[in-house]
This record gives sequence, C-alpha cells and structure tokens, in this order.
Amino acid sequence: MDFKAKDVIAVLILVALIGIGSYFLYTQKEQGLKVDRSLSQPLKQDKIESTLIVPEQHCKDKSDTIVVYIEGGVKKPGIYQVKSSCRLYELIEQSGGFTEQAIYSNLNPAKKLIDGEKIIVPERLEKDEIKEKVIEEKDLMHYAMEREAKTQLSQKTDNKQQVETTEIKNELKININTAALEELQKLPRIGPKTAKSIIEYREKHNGFKSIEELREVPRIGDKTFENLKDKVTIN
Repeated sequence: MDFKAKDVIAVLILVALIGIGSYFLYTQKEQGLKVDRSLSQPLKQDKIESTLIVPEQHCKDKSDTIVVYIEGGVKKPGIYQVKSSCRLYELIEQSGGFTEQAIYSNLNPAKKLIDGEKIIVPERLEKDEIKEKVIEEKDLMHYAMEREAKTQLSQKTDNKQQVETTEIKNELKININTAALEELQKLPRIGPKTAKSIIEYREKHNGFKSIEELREVPRIGDKTFENLKDKVTIN
C-alpha cells in the first residue's frame, strides 16, 4: 500500500515539472515572437531623429569648449560656446534650427566643429530679393563699364595733350639742321662765329645725327652744350 502511494506522488511531481517546463518554454517563445515582430516593423521618423539628438547638456558643458559663429539660414544666428566634441547638427539645434529659406542639402550634419569657425547656411532668395540682386549686379556692371570708358577716354586725352605739348615744345626749339645763321644766334651763348661753325659742321657731316654732336663743334664746350641741349632739335 505504501509502495503505491509513493508511485502516485512521483507521478504527480513529474507531471508538475513537465507543466512548469512547458509553460516556461511557451512564455519564452511568445516573448521571442514579440521581439521579432518589433524588429521587423520600420522605425518611425521621429524615433530615427531622436537617436541622433545628444542630450542638451552635451553641448552646454563649459569644460573643454570652443567658440563658433553661425549665420544665414538659422533662426538664431550668432556666436556660440559649445563643447569641442559637438557636431554641426547640434549647433544648428542650439541656434533654433533651419529657417524656411535654408538650403541645407550640401551641409554635412555630422561635421565636427572647429574653434573659431564661421559657418554660413545658404538661403533661398525671395523673388523681390532676386530682382533687386539682378538690378544691383546690372548697376554695378554698368558702373564698371562707364568707369572703364571714362578711364580710357582720360588716358587718350592725356596722351593727346602730351603729344601736343611735345609738338609745341619742338616748335619752340631751333632745328640745328635747318636753321640759318641769324636763327642760330638766338640761342644762348651763340654768337656769329659759333653759329657759322655749326653750319660748317652740319654741311661737312651731312647734318647732325644727334644733339650730342654739338660737342664736336668748335667753341661749344660742356657748359655751352648744357645750355643748348633743351633748346635745339634735329627734326
């Protein structure tokens, strides 16, 4: 009788163990299915974005900081003191985010910031601003062309005046290759004998080839030549 009671107890314990084991395996399988289903579902956009946002304290920690300047298509442009490990997207968040006109397709949000850096976020121009910019560029181009034309005209005028001045000066000079005896005597320190010597020299040498040849004429020394060189011409 005792032997049968022991057998019944052993069978009950075995059944209980089997039941507990089956329940444990079932619950583990259900949890595994839930995990698989959650992994198979696509992440929502807000979850993806939240994974990129570092806690605000990360960039406001004043230890090991750098100073950067941001302007353009952000809502709060200005100078910011941030942690040296901060990235561009964190600075943009601190500066209020992008404006509606911001062009950020070419920006690298993961870019590490550098101390003293200036960051410009490009912006789209409104229609009126585009018109004003086009008009301004046209005005600048017109102004540059007008200024260039005036400069060229001024240069031509200066050159013309210089040529005219040179011609007037040459007209006032005495041509030692064609001047008569009386004309040569109008030169400083030139008397009848020296004038005659000039004419004899030019006839003998088929004219003066340069003003410096006057030094070869008798009675004309260095002092007399210095007085004559700016008052005579050979053309």
